Amino acid sequence: LAWRERAAAAAAELEAMSAARFEAEEALRRRRRDERTERAAAAEAEESLRFEIEALRERVKAGEARHRARLEAEAAEAAAAAEASAREEKAKREKLAARALEAEAARDAAE
Repeated sequence: LAWRERAAAAAAELEAMSAARFEAEEALRRRRRDERTERAAAAEAEESLRFEIEALRERVKAGEARHRARLEAEAAEAAAAAEASAREEKAKREKLAARALEAEAARDAAE
């Protein structure tokens, strides 16, 4: 009778150990599944951030190109205005020189 009780106790202990092992294996599987899910979510978030960063880089490049084009247009406009002003000044000087020559010629003729 004692050996039956020991055998039953050993069987119960073995059953408890088996249940504990099963629970531990299930917990390990759950943890690994959760880790895979977290890694997948992190990879997806990282990919999304990469796309956002690339979009921002493209926006910055486009903004820089617009700014550069505007500066070049302003510089060309300023150069054209300076050239027009220089031509106007030259025309005024030539006109004044011509008037001075006319005045001198008129004085010479009057003498």
